[in-house]
Amino acid sequence: MDYFWTTLNIWLFVSIPQTFIHTWLACLVWGIRPQSLFRRLLLFSATVAALFDIAFLALPTHLHMINANIIYFLTMFLMFRELKTISRMLVQVTMSVTIMLSDSILLLMDKYAYAGLMHQLKTGPLWYKAVWVWPILLAVGLLCLLMHRRKISPAQRLRQFMQRQRRPYIFAFVLLLSLQLTMFILYLSTRFLSDYDELLIVLFYLGIVTIAAVSAISVWLLVRTRDEAIRSTQQAYVGDLLQMVTTIRGQRHDFINHVQVMYSLLKMNKQEQLRSYMEEVVEQVQVVSALARQIPTPALSALVQAKSAIAIDKRITFSCHCSDLPEELPLVKSVDLVRIIGNLIDNAFDAVAELPEPLRAVKLEIRMEQGVLTIRVANHGALTEHERRNIFKPGFTTKTPDHSGLGLAIVSDLAQHYGGAVSLLPNEQELIVFEILLPIEAKARLPLSAR
Repeated sequence: MDYFWTTLNIWLFVSIPQTFIHTWLACLVWGIRPQSLFRRLLLFSATVAALFDIAFLALPTHLHMINANIIYFLTMFLMFRELKTISRMLVQVTMSVTIMLSDSILLLMDKYAYAGLMHQLKTGPLWYKAVWVWPILLAVGLLCLLMHRRKISPAQRLRQFMQRQRRPYIFAFVLLLSLQLTMFILYLSTRFLSDYDELLIVLFYLGIVTIAAVSAISVWLLVRTRDEAIRSTQQAYVGDLLQMVTTIRGQRHDFINHVQVMYSLLKMNKQEQLRSYMEEVVEQVQVVSALARQIPTPALSALVQAKSAIAIDKRITFSCHCSDLPEELPLVKSVDLVRIIGNLIDNAFDAVAELPEPLRAVKLEIRMEQGVLTIRVANHGALTEHERRNIFKPGFTTKTPDHSGLGLAIVSDLAQHYGGAVSLLPNEQELIVFEILLPIEAKARLPLSAR
């Protein structure tokens, strides 16, 4: 009977709140929000805690974590089946880390300050738990409440990136990290809470093996990520170059037609019609050249010229206004600036492509003011409130399913990398206006509204 009441005491006042709060924290960190989260999380915590506490007093302390992780994994698989496997693993790893950190405080106090504390927490009266366990749970719970109300999810983009990577090595990397963490926990618990020296040696060498494996895969992932970034950039430029080649070939065909028409008009001695026709052709050619001449920065000038040619081919009115722009932008790489502006222009071109021709207009504005580069791209269109809230999230798109939904997410990441900001301005005159602010000078500061 004492065993039953002690187990019930631990289940109600330690295991359930600890599982609930730390799992909630893990979900918040990774931005995982299943439907009916609190109700399901409470049921999940009660189930995991009950299964764990049945053998809690019977098992040695250093085996508690293995038992808990097996139960946690199986129960989460059954109760949160809609979550992807990697999401469930991330939640479990994060939960284990946070519980380990909080329990390590109690372990250190048991070892160096209050001998027998862990035994008292298991079998002692309720006030031991209230004094030693509840303050930690309360602090973590308040942190969870703050993150929930302010919608803070620091690792959400990392999780979305890992889910988009349909490659086995990402899953293997997370699995190895989980194994490494388990080895570390077992090593600590065996080191401080048991006298199994042989097991300690085995765990030590297993830990070395997992550390070596994780380190090797980490280096390999860094190299692989760099190569993929280079390849994706090359693909973007190759796409633009192919589009330019196609456009130039079309313009060559048009130019031949223009020459033939002008030759015919000249042959028929229709001077006025010839002059009028030539003025129209020259005006069209000068538009592209004039846009490029506005921009002293070579990379941007080439980009604008390329996009102007594409706009003509797609029958889009593309205008550019540039002021006070220097030839060199030392704090921002040209390749990244081209990616930012190129993605915004491509996004605008896609948005107006299906509109009536009079509405197919895209305006690019670049200006320099107090060391801050301001880039604005505007086009006709409208977005719903839901679209405006999610427009910068990776994978979100307002276009057809064949689009990746990564263009604006890349723009946002690049802007933040350089200490800048990206925003979607309030809807004015049925225009969609994106604004990028980038500090170009070392002492430049963004406006308070953009920070």
